[in-house]
Amino acid sequence: ISRRLGWDYAYSKASRVPAKVSVTELKRRFNAEASEEVGSFPEPLPVLVKKPVFLEEKKGLSAAERGTVLHFVMQHLDFGGEDIKAQIDSMADRDLLTAQQAGSVEVDKIHRFLQSPLGERLQASPAVNRETPFNMEIPCSELYKDMEERSCRGETLLMQGVVDCYFEEQDGIVLVDYKTDHVPDG
Repeated sequence: ISRRLGWDYAYSKASRVPAKVSVTELKRRFNAEASEEVGSFPEPLPVLVKKPVFLEEKKGLSAAERGTVLHFVMQHLDFGGEDIKAQIDSMADRDLLTAQQAGSVEVDKIHRFLQSPLGERLQASPAVNRETPFNMEIPCSELYKDMEERSCRGETLLMQGVVDCYFEEQDGIVLVDYKTDHVPDG
């Protein structure tokens, strides 16, 4: 009885590893590791519920909401088309954005991006793809270095995410990840 009930499952650590992980969760995990607060994967954040318009008008948009709006605009802009401001106004006229959301977009930043070497390459590409979902299988051992080799040998995780933008050039594919966070110099 003791032998049958007292055994330890050799893969108990692997049984606590999620089968699927998002790029956002990975980012949180690596940020925690960098600040020496290593732990298990954080609990998923609750789904954000859209604020009622009357609250948006009074309090303004958070940094995360402004970033989401900018990603939406970059997804739908015709880079070679009419004036960017006019396109954003058109999105608001068609109720794709609220007036406040449209007003929060820093059009000059989009102009600077499009006039940068990367922006010029993007506009010159014959194949530009935006907001493309992806799934990728990665070895469990890449994320869990502390696990014994035998406990995760051959185990994989499904990583999922969305590529903000990618475009093709003659020598390959260029991935673009829009960032709206403040990044200090250095």
